[in-house]
Amino acid sequence: MTIKGAQFVFEVIKGSTLKTVTFSGTVTLSGSGVARNIIAYKKNTYTIPYETVSDSSTGEWSLDVTGGSNDEFLIICIGDAGENSVVFDHVVE
Repeated sequence: MTIKGAQFVFEVIKGSTLKTVTFSGTVTLSGSGVARNIIAYKKNTYTIPYETVSDSSTGEWSLDVTGGSNDEFLIICIGDAGENSVVFDHVVE
């Protein structure tokens, strides 16, 4: 299982030091898109996860999270039974 084409897009929320951060990518298995749970945690809290499910036919996914310029995120693609999960750690702006 791989996550390809991850993109990181940042937009400033006016009047705030926080930003909306969009994480997106594609989950594939043997070259075909698959549905998998995607979870993102802000590393300084680990308490409020953001989550979505990738599209079952294309594998595409997108998450909008809120964070400051120094926040790090842990992004996990949860594998099905018999698959390893894929983890991206220390993801920053």
